[in-house]
Amino acid sequence: MSLTRIVTKIHDNIDARFVKSFTSTINLEERKTDSTCGNITIHARGLKPLLLEIDQDAIDVHPLLVAGEMKKKCDYIIVCPYNGKLYFLIVELKSGNAGQWMQQCMAGECLIKYVTSTLERVYGESIHQHAEYRYLLFYTNDYAFPQGIFKRGTADREFKYKEHKVNDETIIYYTQKKCGLDYDDLRRFLV
Repeated sequence: MSLTRIVTKIHDNIDARFVKSFTSTINLEERKTDSTCGNITIHARGLKPLLLEIDQDAIDVHPLLVAGEMKKKCDYIIVCPYNGKLYFLIVELKSGNAGQWMQQCMAGECLIKYVTSTLERVYGESIHQHAEYRYLLFYTNDYAFPQGIFKRGTADREFKYKEHKVNDETIIYYTQKKCGLDYDDLRRFLV
């Protein structure tokens, strides 16, 4: 099965309440009333990513688990095939204190791995061998970003993901970006 068809299978088998878009423009927003993050737009330029909105007040994404640390969740998951890989961009938006953002992204990775493992079981397709997981924090605090790295009103600049070793078996790749900007090309995140 092609990677594009795998993304379509994910789309077709996810509860529609979690599917925010399946188009070439990604719009992210922090929905809390006191949010200062601002809207973030990422243009996919010829790609058709699947955007899943995970953090919704009216929906318990972890109904089997007890409250507290077990119920952590990320804001969004972007699923996009590119250059023979299937990227899962786990996204967290933060106004002010970033706090537990990495744990929220790790919870998002676990959630999408559950979904793809179930699809592998049901459809007999190999998904995990193509998977690349990346964590994106969109953040409001200016002190987290060196002066002059952004063009006015955009976020066009090259970057590499940072590595964080969680334990002997787990390394995550992440980046922190500024809220409220337009990102010209999703491909910048697909590395």
